[in-house]
Amino acid sequence: MNVVTGVIVLSVLIVVVTSLMAQIIGFLDFRLTFGLFLNREEINYLNFKLSLAYIIIFLALSRYFYIQDQWQQQIRKLSDARLIALQARIKPHFLFNTLNSISSLIAIDSNRAEKAIGDLSGLMRRGFSNKEKFICIEEELQWIEQYLALEKLRLDSRLKYSISCEEELYKVEIPVLCIQPLVENAILHGIQPLENGGLIDIQIFKKDKQLMIRVINPYLKSASKKTQSNGMALKNIKERLELYYGKKGFMKINDTHEKFIVELGLPL
Repeated sequence: MNVVTGVIVLSVLIVVVTSLMAQIIGFLDFRLTFGLFLNREEINYLNFKLSLAYIIIFLALSRYFYIQDQWQQQIRKLSDARLIALQARIKPHFLFNTLNSISSLIAIDSNRAEKAIGDLSGLMRRGFSNKEKFICIEEELQWIEQYLALEKLRLDSRLKYSISCEEELYKVEIPVLCIQPLVENAILHGIQPLENGGLIDIQIFKKDKQLMIRVINPYLKSASKKTQSNGMALKNIKERLELYYGKKGFMKINDTHEKFIVELGLPL
């Protein structure tokens, strides 16, 4: 039974219970108004109605929790499907630009070219083979370093970045791919459109009982509008935080005239 059918069944059960209770209340109200006593047959009738109402209430509650469980499973399946799509997503232009940069490097700096090939290999392996839903921060940052190193081949001195993370947080597990898309978005909207580029600042720290992940990049609204949106990835992160952590997980976005800030909060 799907969720829609379950909701219909639940609605019917609620209507039946409401009708039964209305009959019982109406019957008792009539007897009490005229001071009439209940005979054995009427008592048995009321007991039957009440028992039936209790059974239907039990069935309604069971159906409600079943629907909730089915709904959560469907959300998880949808989230998992989107995560797989996100993991497998290596944009053609990114791959093309990276291979072009590596090709140019081979003749002038074979060591850098070799490292770039290793970074690209690691990036693609991670994208296609990692089926985990959670990953420790240390591993996520290693992957981000590889991604940034490859983007730096193309953007050179225009791309600067800073990564700060409290050492005690390295082994904390977070949903996979919840930082890299933020960095990609920062390059897409904050570095690439600007002639002189800028700094991407990645901060990971503990605040009260929350793990905070903050990505800050320069922001020029008029320039950012010319670039393709990366909204699907950001929406995916937000949905997964809500799925895994409920109200304890959140995403906040704040843009000023000069900076774009995305902040994630996860319970520790």
